[in-house]
Amino acid sequence: MTGRMKVQRATTSRAARHRTGHRLRAAAMLVLAMCLSAAELAAPVRAADPDAASPLPAAREIARQLFSTRPGRTDMRITAEWLDADLAKGLRLAGRTQPYYGAFAASPDRGLYDESATAAVNYHDLDHAAAEALASCNARLKKGERPCVIVAEVLPKGFARKAPRITLSMSATRAFRKSYLRARKHKAFAVSRTSGAWGMGTDARSGALAEAQALADCRAHAREKSASPEAGRDCTVITRD
Repeated sequence: MTGRMKVQRATTSRAARHRTGHRLRAAAMLVLAMCLSAAELAAPVRAADPDAASPLPAAREIARQLFSTRPGRTDMRITAEWLDADLAKGLRLAGRTQPYYGAFAASPDRGLYDESATAAVNYHDLDHAAAEALASCNARLKKGERPCVIVAEVLPKGFARKAPRITLSMSATRAFRKSYLRARKHKAFAVSRTSGAWGMGTDARSGALAEAQALADCRAHAREKSASPEAGRDCTVITRD
């Protein structure tokens, strides 16, 4: 997701008194432009993927580790020291509207107001959001320019305190709570961490059929997000009931 804005400079003494307010609004609009310009797929403390060798956790166990999906229940953590204070403050304010987990990348040579600046949001964890943002941002740079770095991360409120073992994107969290938990057996839920896709199979005749439905749904969702032949190949069932 990319976006570009021009910084408006105050030309009168009256405009100078409102410079900070203008910059905060500009930062907020920049974040929205970066995130709305690409299809939604969707750190210091990282949540690990479930251990494939262990028994799959029950749905209720996963639900206890998930976070709120209500508006305003996200935080944006600034990770680049070269961002000025006004821009950083504006990013934090705008970050409240973005779905977790997400990452914003930019090259120090170009800054956030360049078209190369990229955001990847609504992923299942920070690692994969950061990988996507960096790859997209670096692909837009010219030879010799400093590589992109992560300048901000989008997290659910309370992430550091909870330190969950299993994490889901905001859209997957909402579907898991509102649809999957209420569905009848046999059922299964699958995710693709590289793309942020997810899928479920419910009311199936057997556990095997529920898993097959969840994986097929996840892969179809991933292919909607990416034309890559690899899209959806990492879809994995994380729970079955």
